[in-house]
Amino acid sequence: MQTERIQVNNKGKGLAKVLRVTEEFAGQQGFEKKYALHLRLLAEESLNMLRSLAGNFRGDFYIESQKDRCVMTIQATAEDAEEKKRELLALSKSGDNIMEKGVFNKIRAVFESFAYNVQKSENWELIKEGMDLMPYDENLANDPLYFGSAGISQSQVWSLQKYKKQVRKQASESPEARQAWDELEKSIVANIASDVQVGVAGDKVKLVIIADFPKA
Repeated sequence: MQTERIQVNNKGKGLAKVLRVTEEFAGQQGFEKKYALHLRLLAEESLNMLRSLAGNFRGDFYIESQKDRCVMTIQATAEDAEEKKRELLALSKSGDNIMEKGVFNKIRAVFESFAYNVQKSENWELIKEGMDLMPYDENLANDPLYFGSAGISQSQVWSLQKYKKQVRKQASESPEARQAWDELEKSIVANIASDVQVGVAGDKVKLVIIADFPKA
């Protein structure tokens, strides 16, 4: 089952409808009250991310079901990519706070950087290091459910699950990793979602939130 695609932007369009459709979807799937609430929280967090994006974004929001798995997607396009790309590159050169704090802000930073095509710039390695990006996962990029059908030509997918594994591995040795682990433990998205993936799909960027919820 898939919901209708709702047109959204980061100025507020479609956001109320997203919450209504999310609640309807949870009811149709027969989720217990706890998991219906979790699904709404994930929708709210994805909308908060969308609203916090710099520049002008427009795109679609929809939810799919696969047995006990929900896949929530925002697929968006930046309308002022070149201007914002220059701003991000200027930040990377100056070193001004490209190291985002908090899980929510890391996801937003990855989304923006993909949207503004920064990963093709000569400064991408510096930006990637600053945002704690994990190595891209070729298997995820080729998964037709999430990104493969959208035409990704390279393995340009960031995964929260992989990021969590990396941080957990380094937490005993690095103060920065310990701080990152504390952020993960406090994050609504990190504790509810099975994974969050951000990837480039042609000229669009996709945010995919995956959650495994048992039905009543």
